[in-house]
Amino acid sequence: MNMRLGRGRGMTDMARLLCSLLLLVLLSACGASSPPPQQGVPLVEAIIVPPNTLRGGSEAVWRVNINGYNGPFIIHWDFGGGAVVNDHEFSEELSPNLLKVGMLNSSDAVKEYTVTVSVTDKVGETDTSSFRYRVDPPGEDPDPVDPPVDPPVDPPVDPPVDPEPGNHAPVIDSAVVSDGLLRVSASDEDGDDLTVTVRDEFGSALGLKTGEETEFPVNLLSGFWLQRDMQLSIRVSDGHDITEGSASYTPEQITLAQDTLYAVPLAQNAAAVRDPRDVPAGHGVRVVVATGATRLPFQALAAIAVTCEDGSDYVPGSFDAGVPDGSSDAGGLSGIDGVWQELGATDLQFPADNAIIRRDYAGSRGALDFFIIPEGATEQQGLRGVLFSFELAFGAPGEYRIGFQPADTVSRTYYQDHDSANQFFWGDVTNGTVPNTVSVE
Repeated sequence: MNMRLGRGRGMTDMARLLCSLLLLVLLSACGASSPPPQQGVPLVEAIIVPPNTLRGGSEAVWRVNINGYNGPFIIHWDFGGGAVVNDHEFSEELSPNLLKVGMLNSSDAVKEYTVTVSVTDKVGETDTSSFRYRVDPPGEDPDPVDPPVDPPVDPPVDPPVDPEPGNHAPVIDSAVVSDGLLRVSASDEDGDDLTVTVRDEFGSALGLKTGEETEFPVNLLSGFWLQRDMQLSIRVSDGHDITEGSASYTPEQITLAQDTLYAVPLAQNAAAVRDPRDVPAGHGVRVVVATGATRLPFQALAAIAVTCEDGSDYVPGSFDAGVPDGSSDAGGLSGIDGVWQELGATDLQFPADNAIIRRDYAGSRGALDFFIIPEGATEQQGLRGVLFSFELAFGAPGEYRIGFQPADTVSRTYYQDHDSANQFFWGDVTNGTVPNTVSVE
C-alpha cells in the first residue's frame, strides 16, 4: 500500500514537471516579453520640443518626448551646425531627455538650421524626427518662428474719463464679498451714470458693469496658494472722475502638503466648444500647478506631464510661469514672479507655445508636457508655491479629471537641482486631495 502511494506521488510530480516544461516551451515560442503594440502604433516615436527663444551666443534647452515601451533608449542629437557642440548621444539610463546647448550665430542676420533627433529602443527600433529652427543674432530680440497672430481684443475694462470742472466724484458706499459675489454700492451727487470695474491683485479683470448697485462673481479658489486674503481693486467712474476702492476675501484653503504636486482647475464647470485649440486665451479653464515644500533641492522644473480625458486640449497662448497674473502672451510671461522670482531667476526657458501638443495616454486620456528651466537661479530645498498655470478647453460634454503622469519608459514628472543629471520625484502626484474635476456641458 505504501509503495503504491509513493509511486502515485511520483507520477504526480513527474506530470507537474512535464507540464511546467511544456509551458516554458510555449511561452518561449510566443515571445512572452513586452506586450505587443497596438496595430498602427509605432514601436518608438520621437517628438522634438524646441525652446521658445534661440539667440546666438546663448544657451537653450531642447527636449525630446519619447513614446515607446522598450526602453531604455539611445538618443542622438544633430543640430545641423547651429550648436556649439553639434552632435550628442547618450542613453536614457544616464541622462534625462533634456539637452542644454550653446547656439551659434555671430552674424547680423537670422540663420536657419535643421535639428535631427534619432531615438533607438533596446530591440533596435528607431524613429527620427527633424525640426527647422532659426537662431537670432546675439543681443537682439528673437524673431518669431511663425508670423505673429493678433489675439482677440476684449472690450476695454476701464472707461475713458473726460474731466469736468465742478464735477463731484462718485462715492463707493460699500464693497463686500459674500456667497461668492462682490457687491458694490456706489452713488454720485450729480446723478451721473456710473461704471464699475474690478480687478484682482494679479491684474485679472472680474468685469465691467454699470449702475449704482452691481455684483461681480468671485472665484473663491483663485488665490488658494496665498495663505492670506485676496485683494480686489475697484474703480467707479462717472465719466468725468474716477474713485478707487478695494475689497478682500478669504480664498478657499488648500493646504499644500510637503513633497506633493497639485493641478487645480479654477473653475469646476465649463461649456463644450467646437475646437479647443481655437479658444482664445482667457476663455478656457485655468489650471494652476503648485508644489508643496519640496523634499530635495529645487532649481529647475525638468518635466511635468499633466493628464486629462480625451476631448481636452491646451489653449494656445495661455501658459504663464509663476502666479497667474492675467498674461495671455503666446508662451510668454509678464515678468518673472512667484517661485521663480524667489529663486532669483533672471530668465526662463519653457516650451514654445506651438510645441505644447497633446499626446495620447492610457485610459482614453491625453497628456501635455511642460518644463521651465531658469537662468541664474539658485536651488532651494523646501520650495513651495505656484510653478505655472495654463488653460484647458473641452471639445465634448463629460467629466474631465486632471492629474499627472509620473513616468513610462522615461521620466515624465520630476525636478532637478544644479546638477542636470539628477532626477527628483515628488512623493505624491495623485492629485486626489484637491478639486480636480471639470464638468462640461
